[in-house]
Amino acid sequence: MASGRRSSQRFIRQFLIRSSRAAAVTALTISVWIASASAAPTEKLLHAFHATDGAGPGALVSDSAGNLYGVAGIAGDASNSSCTYSVGTGCGTVFELSPTSSGTWQTTVLYRFTGGTDGSGPADLAIDATGNLYGVAEQGGEAEGCVLPHGCGTIFNLTHGSAGWKFEVLHTFTGGTDGSAPGALTLDSAGNLYITAQSGGKTTPFCGIGCGTIFELSPSGTGWSSRTLRIFDWSFTYYGAENPVGRVTLDSAGNLYGAAGGGVYNDVWSATFGVIYELTPTASGQWDQVIVHDFCPQSFVCTDGAVPEAGLTFDSNGNLFGTTAAGGFLSIGTVFELTPASDSTWTENTVYTFSGGSTGGIPVSSLIFDGNGNLFGTTAIGGNENCSCGVVFELTPGSGGRTLSVLHSFSGAIDGANPSGLLLDSLGNLYGTTVYGGINTTTCPELCGVVYELPGVDEQVHRNL
Repeated sequence: MASGRRSSQRFIRQFLIRSSRAAAVTALTISVWIASASAAPTEKLLHAFHATDGAGPGALVSDSAGNLYGVAGIAGDASNSSCTYSVGTGCGTVFELSPTSSGTWQTTVLYRFTGGTDGSGPADLAIDATGNLYGVAEQGGEAEGCVLPHGCGTIFNLTHGSAGWKFEVLHTFTGGTDGSAPGALTLDSAGNLYITAQSGGKTTPFCGIGCGTIFELSPSGTGWSSRTLRIFDWSFTYYGAENPVGRVTLDSAGNLYGAAGGGVYNDVWSATFGVIYELTPTASGQWDQVIVHDFCPQSFVCTDGAVPEAGLTFDSNGNLFGTTAAGGFLSIGTVFELTPASDSTWTENTVYTFSGGSTGGIPVSSLIFDGNGNLFGTTAIGGNENCSCGVVFELTPGSGGRTLSVLHSFSGAIDGANPSGLLLDSLGNLYGTTVYGGINTTTCPELCGVVYELPGVDEQVHRNL
């Protein structure tokens, strides 16, 4: 039986990537209301990557001065052959975009990864109130005991002083109880870092190199203390979470919520389709795991969604919102809501089912709220019929449920393709990145991604509703 089980984060993700373009073109259209073109804000290109400054940028963070910071997962250093890709060499970068008085943006590479003890493949970034940056690199580190060929990853810090930016490795993953392949991190108000390690921890016949962990770094004097909050596990006698993805989200009591693979074994598909989990601290110092929701436990059609690939977002009432990359009527993703009850259980409701075509499909990034309760997100495919390169969307609440508005459809050219997560500033401007697209240059013939802005989203969209 074990050999017949297909993990959602391995099998289904590969299937989605192979079939995404076809799904977007051939999907049946579900009747939805879409905002008129006049309501959509005009995308503004802030930066197009050209390999020497990195490629494949991820989600952004910002400081109080309006500067943007992010990571580019590959390339960035023409002189470093430790990491070689079709778009160039280099092991990734940390970059800054700063607004200028002329209305343009200046791009600065703050750090270029070498693939050695510093790490390789930066995946996520956080910023504290003083402007210090914290991040994770999925590979590299050269820790003794790590069995992964390219390293088990690192946690790093960039601090800004009079002499510029200083880079420091805070932790090197070993692939043991601390985990490996850190893919996301969350910074709380006390300065604690919660890291989602996608593998490592407990090695089992079902998880291969490990089911993953949630790892914590806490400020301690002049240094850091570390501990593993949860080592994930899955078996046919224990339908737990495995291989966590995305950032964890904290509630006011300090409980952690996140998305992962695993869950109940679906006999129809011979697969698991993922879970939403809660981790609760106990008096003994251990963290208990509760499965808040199992996706598609027995159904042939996963109407509640399948394969969550991103972190979760709380609304002002304590409800959790998230996305799944698969499931729904056409199997190209959903937006869901989880509502808590007084008995500590949660009820899942599918807020929106993606239909492909102009409305997009396969959402793989977290959602964000504005002050009016509107949800913003991105999809990896759909939109422009000549490209199926993804969209930025808004879900607006109303008496009949939430209504979808497409704010931008990516063309795959200078505006980008396949968007990642979003950042909303206090003026209602949306900022984001795309993994591909941009400007075709000799250093980046395959188009290395962009940073973009959708100015005045709240003002422009809602004025036209």
